[in-house]
Amino acid sequence: FDLHGRLLREVAVVTGQHFQGLRGAASHLRRQGRIRPSLARQLTRLDDTAAMLRHVSVVSAERLSEELTAALHGEDESGCGVCIGDSEGRHTDSGDGPLAGDGDDDIMQAVKAVQAQDVFVQA
Repeated sequence: FDLHGRLLREVAVVTGQHFQGLRGAASHLRRQGRIRPSLARQLTRLDDTAAMLRHVSVVSAERLSEELTAALHGEDESGCGVCIGDSEGRHTDSGDGPLAGDGDDDIMQAVKAVQAQDVFVQA
């Protein structure tokens, strides 16, 4: 969250306006022509990621970690059954497994957005 807060404060100092988040700040700056559309998208993704990360609890993070560890060590209690190995022994999931459709898609989308933009958020 350090980067998110730092950027939001910098925008407020430079513009003299306070915004609820980077999404609003990015939209405003883009309409003014002060930032490129690609930078506005990056700020919006960072804002979305920070908002999502505020809701990830230590308990849910630990649960996800334990579930992955169990699956990797063949101790998956969910009866995965849909996990298959590729030719190199790596596991893939058909999409019907224990993580499918239980809200973790938001986490994965946020992580992919951050990775795609090389933006790192410190919690």
